[in-house]
Amino acid sequence: MKSLLFTRCLLFTLCLLPVLLPAGDWPRFMGPNADNICTETGLNWDWPEGGPPQLWSLDCGESYSAPAVRDGKVIHFDRLKGQAVVGCFDAVSGVSQWTYAYPTAYRDRYGYNSGPRSTPTIDGERVYAFGADGVLSCLDFATGKKIWERRMNDEMPAPPDNFFGNGLPAVIEGDTLLLNVGGYEKGWILGLDKLSGKTRWQFDTLGASYSACVVKPFGGKRYALVLSREGLFVVDPATGKRKFQAHYPFRSRLRDSVNSASPVVVGDTIFLSATYGTGAALLQFTEDRLVQKWRDVDAMQNHWCTSIHDGGYYYGCSGRHQSEATIRCIEAATGKVAWENSSREFGRATLLKVEGHFVTLGERGELGLIEVNPGKYVLKYKIKPETLGLRPPCWAPPVIANGLLYIRSERRFLCLDLRKKTE
Repeated sequence: MKSLLFTRCLLFTLCLLPVLLPAGDWPRFMGPNADNICTETGLNWDWPEGGPPQLWSLDCGESYSAPAVRDGKVIHFDRLKGQAVVGCFDAVSGVSQWTYAYPTAYRDRYGYNSGPRSTPTIDGERVYAFGADGVLSCLDFATGKKIWERRMNDEMPAPPDNFFGNGLPAVIEGDTLLLNVGGYEKGWILGLDKLSGKTRWQFDTLGASYSACVVKPFGGKRYALVLSREGLFVVDPATGKRKFQAHYPFRSRLRDSVNSASPVVVGDTIFLSATYGTGAALLQFTEDRLVQKWRDVDAMQNHWCTSIHDGGYYYGCSGRHQSEATIRCIEAATGKVAWENSSREFGRATLLKVEGHFVTLGERGELGLIEVNPGKYVLKYKIKPETLGLRPPCWAPPVIANGLLYIRSERRFLCLDLRKKTE
C-alpha cells in the first residue's frame, strides 16, 4: 500500500535542525478554534526567492481535503483509483504510519476529481473522516483500525442532483458528532454519539450545504451554528433543540448554488457570506432572536474560503469565478470595503492568519504572504506554482502546525519549514 500511495522526497538534513518553537496542533478543519487562525509565534517570515524550505513532498491520490495534525502525526484523506484512503504519516519525515481504505464508486458530475472534499477530524484517540460518497468512518488514531462506520447516503439518500457529493467535516462537541448531510432540496442536521456513531437527534432542512458547523458560546451556553442550504440554524448540540423557532434565511436565488463558507463568530455577532449573488450579513445574537445589523450583496461574497476577523475587520476572498475573485478587507460594523487587490493575482484563494500575516494559497498554486493591514493591501511574497511543483486547482486551505506549513494541489502534498534555525 505504501508504494502505491506515495512517492516521497525526504530532505532529512532539515529534519535534524534544532528549533525554538511552542507546539501547536491543527486537529480539525479551520484549526483548533474553527477560525482559520494559527496562534504560533517565532516563525520564519524571511523567505528566500523560492519560498520556505521544502521539508518533504509526496504524490498522493486525488483530493480537495486539507490535512489534520496532532502529536507529530498528519492525517490525510485521498482517493487512489477505486478506494478512499485515510492515511497517517510522520509530520517531520513524511514516512507513512498507517492507512485505512474502503471501496468507493463516487463520481463527480461536473468533471472535477472524485476524491474526498472534507478534512478529517482528530478527537482524542479517534479520527473521523466523511467521504464524498457519504461514508462516515471512525478510526483509531494510533493504528488506523476501524472502530465504526456508517453509510449515510444509504440511510438518508441524497437526491441525484446533489452538487459535489458530501463535503463536510465532522465537528465534535463534547460527546456529540455534528453533521449536515443531504442534497439540493432535502437535508438533515444530525447529532451522533461520537463513540458509537448512533443517532441521538436529527431534524430536516431544505437542503444540505458545504459550510462546516461552528460551535461557540453565547450567554454562558454553547450553541452550534449550522448554515444549511436554506439558512442559519442555532442548535443545542447536545439535544438538537433549536434556540430560535425560525432560522435566518440565507440562500441564493439560483438553484445551482451552495453555501460553503462557515459562520464567523466574534463576541455576540455572527458573520455570514456566500457567493452566487448572496453577499454577506452581520447578525447579533440576543436572548430571543437573531438581529440583522446589516446585509449587503456587494460587501463580501465568500465562495469556499471562510473570512477571518481581526481588529474590527473581516478579510477574505470574494467572487464566484477565478477571473473576478479579489482578496478584500471590509469593516465589520458596516460591511464597507476598506480595500481589495484589484490585480487579482491569486484568483480564488484561501487564507490562514498567523503572526500578523495571511498565508495565502491561490487556486492556481501561488503561495503568498499578505500583511494583516486594514489600511491597504500589502503583498510581501508571492511564490510561483512552478517553483513549488503545484498544478491547479489548489482548493484545500493551507495548514500550519508546529512550525510546518502544509499545502496541497489535487494530487501533490508539500510540507514547508517555517521554523527558525538556531545558531
